[in-house]
Amino acid sequence: MTDHQFLGVAEFPDKNEIKEALAKKIHDLDFENDIETIFDYIKCSKRIVPKKEIVTVENDPVLTDEYREIIKDFGIEGFDTPEKLIGYFTSLYDNPSLRFHKLLWKSAIDSLSIYDYNKRLDYVIPVVEFLCKKSFIKPEVLRLIGESLPFEALSAEVFKEDNPFWAKYNFVCGLLQSKNIEFELYADILNTGQFTSEELDYMFTQLMISSVEYRNENYRQAFSILHQQIADDIKPAFIVEREFNILHKIISLEKKEEVPQIYLSRIKNAFEKFPDHEEFLYLRIKILFESNPPEKFREQVISALKIIPGHSKCLFLLGKCYMKLGISKTALTIFENLMEMHPLNVEYVTNAALATRQYIDSCFKVSDQKSQNKAYYINIINFLTEKKLFSEIPHFASKISEEDNDLKALLLYAKDAETFLLTGEKDKAALLKAIDLASDKEVVRKIKEYYLKELIIGPDYEEENKFIRDYYQENAANAVANYKMALFYFGLNEIENAYTYFLKSKEINPSNIRNYIYLARCSNYLGRSEETMAHVSIYLMHNTYDVMANEIYCDAAYSLKQYKNAYEGTKWLLSICNDNERDAKYFFYFTASLSLYLSEHNEKYYNLQYVNEMLGLYDQYPKPNDFWTNDNGSTSMYWAATLCYQIGHYEKGAEYLQCILENTKEHNWNLTEKCLQLLAECLLGLEQYDRIIELIEPQVLKVLEKNQYDVSVSQATFYLSYAYFAINDHESRMKWALTSVYCFMQAENPDTAWAENYLVNNLAACLEFDVKKSIIPIGKAYLEIVKTPNPNHIWVAYTLANAYSANGEQNEASRYYRICFEFGTLFPGVYTEEIKYAEQFLKTFHQ
Repeated sequence: MTDHQFLGVAEFPDKNEIKEALAKKIHDLDFENDIETIFDYIKCSKRIVPKKEIVTVENDPVLTDEYREIIKDFGIEGFDTPEKLIGYFTSLYDNPSLRFHKLLWKSAIDSLSIYDYNKRLDYVIPVVEFLCKKSFIKPEVLRLIGESLPFEALSAEVFKEDNPFWAKYNFVCGLLQSKNIEFELYADILNTGQFTSEELDYMFTQLMISSVEYRNENYRQAFSILHQQIADDIKPAFIVEREFNILHKIISLEKKEEVPQIYLSRIKNAFEKFPDHEEFLYLRIKILFESNPPEKFREQVISALKIIPGHSKCLFLLGKCYMKLGISKTALTIFENLMEMHPLNVEYVTNAALATRQYIDSCFKVSDQKSQNKAYYINIINFLTEKKLFSEIPHFASKISEEDNDLKALLLYAKDAETFLLTGEKDKAALLKAIDLASDKEVVRKIKEYYLKELIIGPDYEEENKFIRDYYQENAANAVANYKMALFYFGLNEIENAYTYFLKSKEINPSNIRNYIYLARCSNYLGRSEETMAHVSIYLMHNTYDVMANEIYCDAAYSLKQYKNAYEGTKWLLSICNDNERDAKYFFYFTASLSLYLSEHNEKYYNLQYVNEMLGLYDQYPKPNDFWTNDNGSTSMYWAATLCYQIGHYEKGAEYLQCILENTKEHNWNLTEKCLQLLAECLLGLEQYDRIIELIEPQVLKVLEKNQYDVSVSQATFYLSYAYFAINDHESRMKWALTSVYCFMQAENPDTAWAENYLVNNLAACLEFDVKKSIIPIGKAYLEIVKTPNPNHIWVAYTLANAYSANGEQNEASRYYRICFEFGTLFPGVYTEEIKYAEQFLKTFHQ
């Protein structure tokens, strides 16, 4: 059964569908006796990857805001007076739908750069006056304002306390320095479109005042400001949530036995207004936990969990409630499951330890009442062995007859587990003896599972081949048995078989997250990228910092051409690695994926600042020792150079490419070929033609020494020809143009039409710039390459004939005049003067 079938959802559910299905599944379950089943459903819901929401361009940091198009409607042509600028600022500020669109502010601020220092100084005082009245602007906009205008120029002039402008200037300077960082937390949350600009400013003001009181530990005052100063009928959920957090702080500090009536009333009002708000429900439960007896609270928290069943904090409070009620086994189950779902949460770990202790103490208390119940003591000893609490075992072992073989087997198992904890070594002979002694099937299974635990993939699994197979035959429907068989085949590199058994293990016990990473590794090895992505995405939900899993995710994303996912995954991967863990492949995915993702979009949306920041990260991370001997390393730098070219940062791109050409392996000519081409394009962008010749010509000549017309340098030779044209060296230009054509023609399917046009243009240039010695080679190349006759053949043959005639080679001239004349018969009415001359020459020549 798949997770989707188990939870009862479609293949691609959205978040709400998952939540509703989960609530439906657990609604009638008992939150004490069925707690394991409840967690099975909860963990199942966490493993299902919800349908992704469409991310708009405006939320993508790699790209600039899609609102770039909006600017057109504002007719921004520069603001040549402060009044025009302030009028525009006011129109943005007073419109809540536009106030927080950075690009609309940036376009106006950037337009001031055309003015000199003194002109920009005229804008400072009006902008100060504006910001004193309208200060709730995002930090990035304040930064732009601060960097664009010379505010510091006024400091000496206004630095007098009796100057009325001093207070305003001081306020704005503080605003520009702090950049409204705290305000940004509220800006987008409150700007939902339901409030006017004045209402937004009023709420922002009260929030900021309340925050000051809270930081000063005046919690009651912080609460009163939000409670009394903002009317309930317009108060949004975010502010009510802030009130609840402050309430909880007050209750926790004052430790009141009963919640004050004003708090209860506030909660009641909030729930009437926002009945489905998940966070309010939790905050209410948190407050009730502090004030209600556990019997009553249990009913309240279970009612809440039936609405928000996967809420970890509510589940935690239920566990704490069970601890108060002495129901420690259920509490332990809750905390252990929460630990599994949130392994970095110390509070869950601590409470799991407390629940374990409470549960064991409760077992001590009732142990004498269970004297006839052997199964009870066996379960307790198993539990203590798994928890590594070996000192507690003798008490419970004493309740069973010393002659009992199951007890003897369990004690051998427990003793070996304790030794293994200290030394890392197992006494396999003792464990095999324990297996032979035991008659209880559950005891046998436990010992066998322990026997197979911590085996090293490969040698240990081969050594225990028979044991593993026997264990599987006995427990073919057991998840652990299938998992061990999978690891056995994985060690033998029989990946297809390993995948089959991992899949069976996952279907039996979907909660074993290790299945997902091995399924991802197997499917990645087998080249099944979609399956790899599905498995590793689930594993990463629980193991965000796993380097190998993140690498597999990037492998799959890149193979599936999900370049945005590949880039973001690699950015995260590079950030979590230690310096000695960063593989050259990670750098390749980082730059290649970002470049290819950008290529999917129109270049007008490229966020140049962000891409530059990412290139800074690329430079910042230490490279592995094999960076230059590993193709991924040098290729990653090629893609970094491509990014530079895409955003117009040609100088940086040229630096990357020179670095590659100096360091890369000689045999990697494919990369060198690409680098030469891109280097030429970068230098063309910089109009540095001498550098094109200096850097590229020696590399190309090395290649042509081995192969006169190597197709790999066709593009480079083309750029060399262009560079020589740019510096008016037309002889060298024609030499490289001719080489370029012959190199291009070595391609598998050369573009003859391009060659024809290129040769005709260069032949014409030979005549224009009087490059006489290149006329004949270029003309002959044209007739050799362009086999299908067309009118250009008339002109080319005519030009060749003239060149030979000028050289005194009349026989050759006669041959090409004849060719000119013959082509002329194929295309009557074209180049009539040339044909007429050729005909006259031939008559004279043969007389």
